[in-house]
Amino acid sequence: QKNNPYPFGINWASALEVAFRSLSWIWVDHLIETVGPSADRFRVELRQAIGENAVYIERYLSTYFAPNTHLLGEALALFSIGVLYPHFELASRWRDRGWKVVLEQSVRQVRPDGFHFEQSIYYHVYAL
Repeated sequence: QKNNPYPFGINWASALEVAFRSLSWIWVDHLIETVGPSADRFRVELRQAIGENAVYIERYLSTYFAPNTHLLGEALALFSIGVLYPHFELASRWRDRGWKVVLEQSVRQVRPDGFHFEQSIYYHVYAL
C-alpha cells in the first residue's frame, strides 16, 4: 500500500482498473489461505486494500463515463467483494448495488439475438 496509496496516483485513475485489481487480489487472498501464519499479516493488509478498493469502485462507478463493459466489470468486482467479504460494514450494500448493476447491464448489453450490443466477440466473451 505504500507504493499505491489510496486514492492517489495513476493506479486510481480508472474504476475499472481498480475493479480488475480487486478481482485479482481476491484470487490471491483465497490462494494463500492455507499458507499459514506466515501470510497472516499480508492477508490483513490485502483485505484492507480490497475494502478500500470497494469504497473507490462504488464511489466512481462508470455510470455516466462508460456505462457499458466498464460499468459491468466494476459492478462484478463490487458484488464479489460484497459476497466474499461479509465482514466489511458496507458489504451488503456493495453486494446489492453490484448485483443490481450487473442485472441492469445484462439486459442493456445483450441484444435479443443473444450477442453483445458492441458487436465485438471480445466484449461478448468479457461480458459473459
